[in-house]
Amino acid sequence: MKRGEPPGYPRFQDRNQYASFTYPQAGLSMGNGRLALSKIRHIKMKRHRGVGGAVKT
Repeated sequence: MKRGEPPGYPRFQDRNQYASFTYPQAGLSMGNGRLALSKIRHIKMKRHRGVGGAVKT
């Protein structure tokens, strides 16, 4: 906010603000631009960099 400028109004949160989710069950694998989850099957994913460390959830 600049000097003398009125404050802005709060904005609604965009549903596309975060591109992540939590999956608490075990049974996942990644490959060929797809993420395989147990009970859900394959879903497309965007992977911009490698996953570091162990996947927890």
